[in-house]
Amino acid sequence: MASRAGPTLRAARLPSHQNRTPPSPTWRQHAIPRHSLITGGAGCIGSHLAEALIARGDQVTVLDDLSAGSLENLAAVRDDFVFRFVHGSASDTEAVRGLLPDAVQVFHLAAAVGVKRIADDPIDVIERNIRPVQ
Repeated sequence: MASRAGPTLRAARLPSHQNRTPPSPTWRQHAIPRHSLITGGAGCIGSHLAEALIARGDQVTVLDDLSAGSLENLAAVRDDFVFRFVHGSASDTEAVRGLLPDAVQVFHLAAAVGVKRIADDPIDVIERNIRPVQ
């Protein structure tokens, strides 16, 4: 007497990344995004990070005092519904505390930069670069 066995299970072969269809432009509306906070996000690195995080589906809040960055750097994302810009300093404890409860991850890129600035006022540079993360 032959036994009835169920179907044979085989591991599905996933298509290579070249064959994958990119998600539709509205796919983020249906996903639950992570919320990322970027201090210094209007700078070159921060703005590119914001673009990458939004592309992967994150909500992004940028905190920047625009002392070294520019809103022009955020032109690619500023109209995205998952993006928010807050004008302020990472050394403003109350501003940062107000943004932290929503954030799942924080990228601290705010910094006083430039050799001349560091040489002219090293104490201010240390306070701007280190104090916010204490």
